[in-house]
Amino acid sequence: MRSQDKKKLFDDAVAFLRSTLGGRRRDEPFDWMSDVAAPFALHLSASLLGVPEPDASDYAEISHGIALRMDSGLAPENIPEGDAARKRLNDLGESWFPRPEGDDGLVAQLVRRADDEFLGGHYMRNSAAMMFNASYGTIFAMVGNAALLLAMMPELLPQLSRPGIQPTGVDELVRYDGPAQGTSRVAVTETTIQGTRIAAGDSVVTLLAAANRDPRVFDDPHDIKLDRRPNPHLGFGSGPHACFGSEFGKLSISAMINALSDDGVRLRLAAEPTRRTTATVRSLDVLPVCLER
Repeated sequence: MRSQDKKKLFDDAVAFLRSTLGGRRRDEPFDWMSDVAAPFALHLSASLLGVPEPDASDYAEISHGIALRMDSGLAPENIPEGDAARKRLNDLGESWFPRPEGDDGLVAQLVRRADDEFLGGHYMRNSAAMMFNASYGTIFAMVGNAALLLAMMPELLPQLSRPGIQPTGVDELVRYDGPAQGTSRVAVTETTIQGTRIAAGDSVVTLLAAANRDPRVFDDPHDIKLDRRPNPHLGFGSGPHACFGSEFGKLSISAMINALSDDGVRLRLAAEPTRRTTATVRSLDVLPVCLER
C-alpha cells in the first residue's frame, strides 16, 4: 500500500473511532466488542478493499462461523456451521463483482490485474472475500485485545502516546496478547526438532501465543516492554502464509491509541470480560468498559 493511501486510511480510522466514542457519556457501561470493535473492523475493511459495508450483525455471524471452522480438527461439530458461514462469505464476495468503472479500491485493482494475468474470476472473487474476512477478523480481535490491556493497565496509554514509541509499542501489544492462539502446518520433508522426529506429511500444531512468551527469545516475557527490541513475535504468524491483515491490525491499534489520546479519554473495565471459546483465534466476545475523561 502506498504511504499516502495508508495515511488516508489511518486518518479515516481515527476519525471513525472518535465519532463512535464521542457520543458516549462518562461512566456509562457499554460493550467495546459489539459497539466499537465490530463496526470499526467492518468500516476499515470495507474502506481498505473499496467495497460496500455488509450488515454488521450479519457479518459478525459469518466471521464467527469461519473462526469456528478453523477449529474443526479439534471440534468436528463446528464443520456445518463453518461451511455455512463460508458459503455466505462467498455469496457476499460474488455481490461485489463487477466493480463500477473508475473504482480504484483494492478489489478493483485485483480484478484489473486478474484480467492482465488471465486468472479466473472465481479465484479473484474468492480471494477478495477471504481478504475481507482476514482484515475484519484481525482488526476485531486486535482492537479488543489491545483495549483490554489499556483498560487493565491505564499507565500504558500515556506511554504509547509519547513520540516514537508507537511502532515498537504496538508490536509489543501484539506479542503480549495477539489475535492468534495457534495454527497448523503439514511437514513437506522429514525433519527432527529438539529430538522429536516429524515425518513428511505429518500435521504440526504451532502454538503462536506460547511462542510469544518463550523466555529463550524474550526477556521477561510476561511483562509489557513498549520499547522491546528485537521483537520477533509470531502474533500474525510468519513467512508466506502470515496473516494478510497484520498491517491493518497494527494500523487499527495505532488509530485507537491516537483517538483515545486526542480526546483525553481512557478505558475502565465495567465488568469481567468474556473470551470467545475458539482455539485458533484469540479474541474477546464481550468487553464491558466505561470511558473516563
